[in-house]
Amino acid sequence: MERDLIYKQHLNSESNFFYYGLINLDTMSLNAEKVKKFTEKISTEKVSKRVFHLFIEIVENIRRYSKFRTKSDGEGGFSVNFVGNTIVFESINFTNDSVKLLEKINFVNKLNEEELKMEYTKRLKRKREIGETGAGLGLYSMKIKSGSDIKINLHNYDEIGKLAIITLKYKIR
Repeated sequence: MERDLIYKQHLNSESNFFYYGLINLDTMSLNAEKVKKFTEKISTEKVSKRVFHLFIEIVENIRRYSKFRTKSDGEGGFSVNFVGNTIVFESINFTNDSVKLLEKINFVNKLNEEELKMEYTKRLKRKREIGETGAGLGLYSMKIKSGSDIKINLHNYDEIGKLAIITLKYKIR
C-alpha cells in the first residue's frame, strides 16, 4: 500500500485542518498561522498562542523524526480538529524507532506537573550529544502546554515499517 493512502486512511479528513505529504519549515509556518488565526476567531489571544505552539511541536516531531525524510524535511501528516471546547491535534508518520518513542511518551505521561517541569529544566540544561537533532523537549512541552497526556497508536505495515499516530488534546479554559 502506498504511504499517501495510508496517511489518508488514518487521518480525519473532516478536521478543520488536514494535510499529508512533505513537511518542511514553509509547510509548518503556513499551517501554524492558519490554525492560529482560526483559533483567534473562537477564543482569546492567549489560547491562540498556546494552540500555535502545540501545533508547531507536534508537526516538528514529524519533520525531525519521520522515517522518510531529507536533511531538513519529513514526510507525514497532521490534522487539527476543534470539537466544542477541545482542540484535538493528530500527527502521523512512519518512524525508525517506535520502541524508543513509546518509551519516551510513557515516561513523560507518568510525570506529575512538578516532576515534568523539573525534567524539562534538567533536559534544557544538559549538554547535547553529537548527532542529536534537538534538546528532546518536544514531548515535555506538549504535555506541559496541553495539560493532558500524549496518546500514541502504532500500526505495523510490514513492507514499510511502524506508523506512529500521536494524539494530543487541549481543553480551552
